[in-house]
Amino acid sequence: MKITVIAVGTRGDVQPLIALASGLHLAGHTVRFATEAIFADVLRKAGLEFYQLSGDSERFHAGPAGVAFRESLDRSPFHFRRFWKAFVAIGFRKHLREIVEPCRDAEAIVCLPYLNIGATLAELLRVPCFVAGMIPVPAFPTGDFPYPFFSGAKPDMASDANLRTWRRALPLMRISDDSVQEWREQTLGLPRQSFVESYQATRRLPHLFGFSQVLVPKPQDWDEGQSITGFWHLPPSTTFTASTDLQEFLDAGEAPVLVGFGSHVGREPQRLTKLVAEALALAGRRGILVTGWGALKNVNLGKSVFSTPGVPYDWLLPRVSAAVHHGGSGTIGACLRAGVPQIVTPFGYDQTFWGHRIAALGLGSNPIQAKTMTAIELASAIELVTGSDTIRSRAHDVGAQVSTEDGVATAVKVIEAYLARRRLTMASLKPELTAP
Repeated sequence: MKITVIAVGTRGDVQPLIALASGLHLAGHTVRFATEAIFADVLRKAGLEFYQLSGDSERFHAGPAGVAFRESLDRSPFHFRRFWKAFVAIGFRKHLREIVEPCRDAEAIVCLPYLNIGATLAELLRVPCFVAGMIPVPAFPTGDFPYPFFSGAKPDMASDANLRTWRRALPLMRISDDSVQEWREQTLGLPRQSFVESYQATRRLPHLFGFSQVLVPKPQDWDEGQSITGFWHLPPSTTFTASTDLQEFLDAGEAPVLVGFGSHVGREPQRLTKLVAEALALAGRRGILVTGWGALKNVNLGKSVFSTPGVPYDWLLPRVSAAVHHGGSGTIGACLRAGVPQIVTPFGYDQTFWGHRIAALGLGSNPIQAKTMTAIELASAIELVTGSDTIRSRAHDVGAQVSTEDGVATAVKVIEAYLARRRLTMASLKPELTAP
């Protein structure tokens, strides 16, 4: 079957869908992946067809615009709407114009939830569309836990309080809806929808969630249309060889603490780098700083701290004593599989939510907000997670449990089962009554 996957964003957004697309390819499907140029090499190595979309998310998120985008989302829907209209809407509308073409001959579509395109593509092309992402989405509010992007949520709130946080997500969903409705009417020739119609159409699509039920059990108020499959990750690297300097550092002492913030940056990366080095010194621990897209600076920090722009986490995590990171769901999953205690230092988005989940399960410290974090706070957390036999044992046991899950294989089975049921339904209907 021909399947088109559409994903735009950071590595944390796109890479899990590359893993899912690879699983579909290995299951015998022909997969085209529409995304930005930065992901072309990894897609081609996976045997997937690459279709280039415009944009450069690395440049956006690694610069001042990416910081302002995140901060506007944290402030209020009003501030986010203003930022969206000034800096994001033009690129978003361009993506809308581009995404139909790679789907023209597709028999099924898989897309991230953020573009809010799934229901429209299914309607236009009369093919099934699966919404696939790494976090719970506003289309399915629940009383079991708060809306992940609501930074003021507490981990122990009552069900009605959790539901109120989800209602706060609705204004954010409306922000892109004007562009989507304009695209439907002016470009695709489809009728405009009210926000409620658009929202309900999205709810009718099958949704896949690439995280583990060990971390977030399926809510009681979800149904069979929402599937939590386990994390989606690419197979471990078999070709990576550590540099001589890195290997010598690892061999020279006790297992270090990994510090890395992925694709997220702060306003003061040099200050943050010095803070991390000071915290490691206060805790009496060696550290490896993975500088990523720029949250940390690759500077000389002495013999007890090794700095590198990037190392495959599946290789590095089994060699460290703990991980300090931003709290993206992909990094959370990698640390879980490795059985490594975690310290989540959220920069924004859904990261505080995941940090609270790690703490609640006894797998690490309470989350520490990156913006206000001090060296003493971080040092205390490092001392806690590296010195606690209970946390280390718990991380090891949960890691063993999560490692038995195959989120990609489960997701592929869900997709194939849905498509098989749909074929049977379509075959039982008269041609004039068939619908996606």
